[in-house]
Amino acid sequence: MIYRLAIFALAIVISLSSCAGTRGDDKGSEIATQDTTTMTMKQLGAMKPQEALQYMLNTPDLVIIDTREPQYIDKQFEGCLSIPYTQMAERYNEIPEGRPVLLHCGLGWVAPKAYKTLVEKNPNIKELSYIDGAPLFDEYNKTKK
Repeated sequence: MIYRLAIFALAIVISLSSCAGTRGDDKGSEIATQDTTTMTMKQLGAMKPQEALQYMLNTPDLVIIDTREPQYIDKQFEGCLSIPYTQMAERYNEIPEGRPVLLHCGLGWVAPKAYKTLVEKNPNIKELSYIDGAPLFDEYNKTKK
């Protein structure tokens, strides 16, 4: 009898967890839009600088976005877009659809804020991630010259 109750309880927990949906901060989770069309976004989350560099070098059609305010930009990745995190909610539609996106700032402090905004505002991003730390500008830019 106790065995059957335990199996029943486990079945309920599994059922509820599959119905709960996904959390926006889980690595590799997917979200759906609020209308009847289902769009998915693969949220890769935070990447350490070396991991991000490898991702950047191996990901075709990657859109790199600098999320710093203009006065704090000293170096940038070759060919990146500049959309400050404070303007992301208004300018997210400038990001090309259907392409993977990597966000960065100078030290990994404001890119997570832009990441959160994009998770909420733009589910049409194929993959979304950000650099958690100081970006490796020189190492990446050397490969683009």
